[in-house]
Amino acid sequence: MLEDDLREMFGARVRTPPSALDPAGVAISRGRRGVRGRRLTLITVACVAFAAMLGGAATLKGMWTPPGEFTDVLTYEGLFGRDIEQPEKAGADLPTIEVPIDVHVGSDLWTADGRKLSLTGMSQVIEVIRVPAGWLYTDDFRLRLMTLGGNSVPIRDNISSWAVSMDGKRVVTAGASESLMVTEAATGATIEATVPTKTRAVGFAGGHVILQHDAAGFDRWEAGVQIYQQTWNNRLLAVYGSSSEQTLGLVEEKGAVCLSDVAPTDRGWAVGQSLGCGELLRAAGRDRLGRADVSLSPDGRWLAIPSDTGVQVIDVGLARATGELAVALTCPSASHAPAVWADDKTVLTISSASGIVACGMDGSRGKVPLPSGVSTGWALVPRYGVSA
Repeated sequence: MLEDDLREMFGARVRTPPSALDPAGVAISRGRRGVRGRRLTLITVACVAFAAMLGGAATLKGMWTPPGEFTDVLTYEGLFGRDIEQPEKAGADLPTIEVPIDVHVGSDLWTADGRKLSLTGMSQVIEVIRVPAGWLYTDDFRLRLMTLGGNSVPIRDNISSWAVSMDGKRVVTAGASESLMVTEAATGATIEATVPTKTRAVGFAGGHVILQHDAAGFDRWEAGVQIYQQTWNNRLLAVYGSSSEQTLGLVEEKGAVCLSDVAPTDRGWAVGQSLGCGELLRAAGRDRLGRADVSLSPDGRWLAIPSDTGVQVIDVGLARATGELAVALTCPSASHAPAVWADDKTVLTISSASGIVACGMDGSRGKVPLPSGVSTGWALVPRYGVSA
């Protein structure tokens, strides 16, 4: 049961670094693949949501961590319940830079403008997402919106997955049945479709909802424009949307995993030009859930891929011009720590020595401080369509 829960996780979570006397480090969770049933009966604390400020298509979701005291270095086995490498220390001498962030500890929310809000309406809060209308939050069964004025509004109950559009104005939810629903966050207006059982809503690519099914592959639905008809593409290992017209996918070709342009058509996702293949992509495409580790920048120009040496950022524009993968920079991080985007040119990840690390595409990098009053047990809130 625990393995199933962890495998279904979607999004990235971050945990605060302890004091200097206990350099346990922090972690960002994996992907926004929240699925009902993701509950641990152990005494735990949620180390929740860390997703790209903008990438509804790429959102990262769900992880639990054990409470209590940590030893010298907090291993990823302890963080994720999996047997993978202990994170390396990196970037201890980085300068401090200011990046507007919201964080939450359970149902307590600290905002970038200095407020502390209580996320009401559910006993425990698993994930929080900042959007222009306020803060979307969930316990993985229910989804609610905390408005900017402090009112809690229900969005939908009995959800099995959900994702946010890159402008933060729409949220798609898959129900426990075969119901798919797109909701306007500000107005509550909805559009519905019927989809096969076990279909997950995993993101947006422009006006298209990205759908994923373990057995069938990937599909798309243009909400409000077309009646949903199945057009699954089982060649795709992942689909990454952006705020631009650029959509990328991972495709397995002759034993290699390749990055390709993809486009929505009446026959589903069409695979276009190959942008290069490589071992770096193999881990990202190791299974249909592996895409949660990878994050496309909001403008579609950069692809951040976690690795054992740090977050490697591919220059998508150069790859499109040359047909070869081009790593523009490597952001220091804990081993295989997920990464998300604060804006088009700034990626966020974590270091076991420095906590939240921001890396700019111009080569700049620094540590990001927490809001005043926050100490431990926090999770960084992703921001969609909100730059400050």
